[in-house]
Amino acid sequence: MAFDKPTRNRLATFVGKARDLIADEFTQQFQSLYGISDNGTVTPLVQLKHLDDVGQATAALLRERIDYFIKTHPEERDSKKGAVTRLAREQAFTILNRLAAIRMAEKRDLIVESVGKGYQSKGFKVFEQVAGAGLGDTYHRYRRYIFCLFDELAVDLGILFDRRSPQGLLFPRETALQELFTLLNASDIEPLWDEDETIGWIYQYYNDPAERKKMRDESSAPRNSRELAVRNQFFTPRYVVEFLTDNTLGRIWYEMTQGKTRLKDQCRYLVRRPTEIFLKPDEVVPESTTKDDLSQEELLKQPVYIPFRLMKDPRLLLMLDPACGSMHFGLYAFDLYEVIYEEAWDLGVESLRLDYPEKEDFLREVPRLIIEHNIHGVDIDPRAVQIAGLSLWLRAQKSWQVQRVPADKRPRIMRSNIVCAEPMPGSAEMLKEFTATLHPPILGQLVEKVFAQMQLAGEAGSLLKIEEDIATLVDEAKKLWSSPRKAEQTKFDLGMAEKPVQGEIPLDVSGISDESFWETAEERIYVALKDYAEQAEAGGYQRRLFAEDAARGFSFIDLCRKRYHVVLMNPPYGEFSAQSKSEMERFYPNSKNDFYASFVDRGVNILIDHGYVGALTSRTFLNIISLSDFRLAILSSCALESLIDLGFGVLDGAVVESCAYALQKGGNHSSCWCLRMLDDEDKEEILNSTIKISDYLDSRLFLPKQDNLALLPNRSFAYWIPPAVLDLFSNLSVLSSAGFEVKLGLQTGDNDRFLRLKWEIPESCLGMAARWVPYAKGGEYSPFYDDVHLVVNWKFDGKEIKTKASDMYGSETRTVKCQEYYFRAGLNYPLVTVKGINVRLLPADCICDNGGPGIFAGGKPLLWDCLGITNSRLFQYLLNCLTTSRHWQVGYVSVVPYPRTTEAIGNLAKQCCDLRRSFDEFDETSNVFTHSLLPSQKEEVQRRLSTFCESYSLLDQIVANIYGFPTVPDFVTRTIGDLDMGNTVSKYIDGIPDLDSTCWMLSYSIGLVLGRWDIRFASDERQPPELPDPFAPLPVCPPGMLQNSKGLPAEPKDVPADYPLRISWPGILVDDENHPEDIVARVREVLEVIWKDRTDAIEQEACELLGVKNLRDYFRRPASFFADHLKRYSKSRRQAPIYWPISTANGSYTLWIYYHRLNDQTLHSALADFVDPKLKAVRTEISTLRESGNHRDRLEELLDLERELSDFRAEIERIIKLPWKPNLNDGVIITASPLWKLFRLPKWQKDLKACWEKLEKGDYDWAHLAYSIWPKRVEEVCKKDRSIAIAHNLEHLCEEAPLKMKEKKRKKKTT
Repeated sequence: MAFDKPTRNRLATFVGKARDLIADEFTQQFQSLYGISDNGTVTPLVQLKHLDDVGQATAALLRERIDYFIKTHPEERDSKKGAVTRLAREQAFTILNRLAAIRMAEKRDLIVESVGKGYQSKGFKVFEQVAGAGLGDTYHRYRRYIFCLFDELAVDLGILFDRRSPQGLLFPRETALQELFTLLNASDIEPLWDEDETIGWIYQYYNDPAERKKMRDESSAPRNSRELAVRNQFFTPRYVVEFLTDNTLGRIWYEMTQGKTRLKDQCRYLVRRPTEIFLKPDEVVPESTTKDDLSQEELLKQPVYIPFRLMKDPRLLLMLDPACGSMHFGLYAFDLYEVIYEEAWDLGVESLRLDYPEKEDFLREVPRLIIEHNIHGVDIDPRAVQIAGLSLWLRAQKSWQVQRVPADKRPRIMRSNIVCAEPMPGSAEMLKEFTATLHPPILGQLVEKVFAQMQLAGEAGSLLKIEEDIATLVDEAKKLWSSPRKAEQTKFDLGMAEKPVQGEIPLDVSGISDESFWETAEERIYVALKDYAEQAEAGGYQRRLFAEDAARGFSFIDLCRKRYHVVLMNPPYGEFSAQSKSEMERFYPNSKNDFYASFVDRGVNILIDHGYVGALTSRTFLNIISLSDFRLAILSSCALESLIDLGFGVLDGAVVESCAYALQKGGNHSSCWCLRMLDDEDKEEILNSTIKISDYLDSRLFLPKQDNLALLPNRSFAYWIPPAVLDLFSNLSVLSSAGFEVKLGLQTGDNDRFLRLKWEIPESCLGMAARWVPYAKGGEYSPFYDDVHLVVNWKFDGKEIKTKASDMYGSETRTVKCQEYYFRAGLNYPLVTVKGINVRLLPADCICDNGGPGIFAGGKPLLWDCLGITNSRLFQYLLNCLTTSRHWQVGYVSVVPYPRTTEAIGNLAKQCCDLRRSFDEFDETSNVFTHSLLPSQKEEVQRRLSTFCESYSLLDQIVANIYGFPTVPDFVTRTIGDLDMGNTVSKYIDGIPDLDSTCWMLSYSIGLVLGRWDIRFASDERQPPELPDPFAPLPVCPPGMLQNSKGLPAEPKDVPADYPLRISWPGILVDDENHPEDIVARVREVLEVIWKDRTDAIEQEACELLGVKNLRDYFRRPASFFADHLKRYSKSRRQAPIYWPISTANGSYTLWIYYHRLNDQTLHSALADFVDPKLKAVRTEISTLRESGNHRDRLEELLDLERELSDFRAEIERIIKLPWKPNLNDGVIITASPLWKLFRLPKWQKDLKACWEKLEKGDYDWAHLAYSIWPKRVEEVCKKDRSIAIAHNLEHLCEEAPLKMKEKKRKKKTT
């Protein structure tokens, strides 16, 4: 049965319900029985008088577990509460595993039915007949029965079923147990108990996705071993498991038998070539004479030489999964090992025949031999070790079932090689007592050093090179013993200089008289460690999988000593935890930037020569810059034999592109077999069909020479590129050598604090001489041009940002990068995009964000050329050869081959830029806005967009020509696809919808009424000004803004008497048709100025398009005008509407407030000029109607309105008294947050409320509003936080030492 998505979903639902059911039950038991509340409060044991001795012991053990969780998770704010939650989940996991294991064992006829029908199960019915009624009611009889079953199963699987385990102290009470029976025996999951993989999926789905998300939100790197385990629980798909195992373990046996094995048919994903030649023992692989320019068909005809591999006793063919999880790789490897053992016996392997003369007896022993000799696994999660051991045990039982071996005749599995990476057991005092008995003293000291190093085992897992540390310790100690000074100085600390470090205990090499001691020193250390571990474990609970497993701690050391033929893995991803980081960087200098790379590094390290590593990892393995040294080292020492490039959708729940590959240590660097399936949905089917030799001629399949790929920058492994592209990398200079510099920019450290959308800031505060400067952050996909809509707080040369960076990281340069390039004209591009790189023009006087790197050169002609070339598909293809991550790091962009250009490139790039920018003349949020799009202009806009597409297509073709191709090559169009014109152009190329243009016009109309825009551009009284040079600094005000002679927003005195529209200068409109500032009436005035006698027709047409009866409905509905306005004025994750509708509870009365006219008197004016007169008028009419006694309906309506207006007025007065003193430098959302109750659009109200709560809590104490409301609190913060003191001009209050600001040399601005 395939574990497809629907099947996995069913199982995930079951696991989630079962987990919550049992965890809730145990949480209740904690409180009602054991004195442990869910908030972490623990009642002293002496007060639990109701518990018997067993209950008291259980309560004590539960408290020990809570203390352990608190100690090992210091990062949790509410550690006691978190420890109780974790304890409940841990206990629940054990019960769920036990009962699931029993269900699986029932299905395999290993035990009598015991859970499958609850109280009606056959086994329990027999037990009841024998035991009688003396054991209590049905529940207690069943509980006794299931405990007996646990004890029986613990003989073989102690780690899971041992009732003394501190992870399995509790059992559900009857009600919960019955609900659990219902879940376990549901018909939709009944078939899953037959599947070996089910227990692994239970392990994967047990952790709550919300918990995993919380961990990632709180820290980019795992903070402890549990987080590392939980964050990386990604179950490996079966077809990937088979592919990797077939091409490692299967390939080794295939080579040992020279192809004469059943595995070549059984291993459906084993890669074989049509012309394989098996060499004899003394033959060597001939030197390759294959030409680079052969077609794939010709490459397939080339001979592939397979070196002779000596056949071995299968018991020596060791396989390791260093991050085994539920042992998915081991389960499939078990299948292959069974064939290998049988064929080895049939082929007469002498050692097997001597030990097992009879084949039937031998085959009965094979399942035991596989577990005891072959399959090895390590995990840092004890739960995973439980599952892995159970999975292998069940798999062995299944084999015996197939062989029809009765249960009492089955060989007992006495040990396994599945271990938990964890520190050595026992305390430091116990260790000291033990090492004091060792002689000579150096032996005890070395054991203590290993013990200390093993403290990292739980964090580093199999990455901990404990065997190398032991060898190094012995070597250094021997050097000390052998030194000329040994007669005078026999005590010296390992690795120390002339003088011991204070606090270190020097090594004592006294008592060693014979050099032969050093020949056995390592082995003596291992023996001592084993003896200690067994002694330490003897005093407490022995957590062992099988009876003869090595003691805890030493079992991990023992596994690290071995060398393996095969290492298979789906390793964890991401950063090292803080505890292990420095040690791991020492062990893995080339692969330290990602866990998975270090695991591959380690895998190769512990292989025998010509052994195989099979790994499923991130695609960044192929070409991320930070792993370039790792790739060089790995691909120099290993042959990449086969690779499937999978992309997204392989690992459940992981948003990561992946690939799977087999590396042979010391293999022949000939051609690699690489299958590219990035865009394929059914990857399993594609792999299955392509793997057949007859189907090798597939466009997805590539056979590159491994050595050729080392020619690419950063040692990128771009297996798919044709020889012609390799020539470009070999023969052309790169971008950084052609006069260009690609640079990172600023990382603010707190975008909410330091960034604003331009229209949030008063124009007087914009510009280099003021406070806020333009900030290019990246933005949406938009080649050639994109509006720079953000600004950054750079007052006093960024003093506030630099101070915060210094406080956080100890240096401003951690976030303030390449400052000498700030304010230079150039190009920039979004660092991360889904579609591809899109380079756009960068005006002067801007700062680039770290997420929007800049490209700079010595003049505009170079920049225009670069703008054209970098937006071509061929450049994108070349860039894709260097990175697969869609993160266009500066190190990749800098080394793309760059051709000699032509004048046509720059001219076409400028034309594309101008055409794209011209569309923004109609976008009121852009820097070049003139006026809203009029119906008469639509045809001209469509012409411009069409011309843009034609010019861009021609440019793309010419770039291909200068790279040396007559047309854009097929391999480029296949990979990149059609030319992407950008989001805006693509959206409107086929026409601008009338609905869009209508919404734009009404928004524009509000701005005209409030004096934001100049209506004379729309009424043709003025012609739009010519746009400035694209590289020139951005204007403070868009051209369409109503401005004074200085280019700043106009004031009443600046507007001529004959201006065609009355402006509402106070900045308040109202939804009240009897008021002179009624919003609908004012908009009609705008329509009359622009359309004159067509006003009524235009209004009617607009209402039809908007789907409303009239304009009042459109403005009154929160989900209509304001929702559209909020969307239009939200960019870069900031919401910044400037027209605010504040309303009564039911929207019966709404004021529209213009953000840019806000001051501390605005709300007073709203009350005095609008609310109070309205309230007075309503009350007057109420009085009149009461006197007349008529119009009862109208009276009720007015009474409701009076109540709403009174509440509305009271809320405004409350806000005034906070006091509310708006400062637009705080930005829209903070300024509006105190008014959150007065907005009616649910999403906006919710976001404002959340912002207000953070403001109240102190998260935004840098805001001016925080200081106006809570001055004492903010002043106290300023004493300790200099950056906040700077924000409020209160630096004199700060008690911290001031930051010494570094003077930065700026490069001369050039264009």
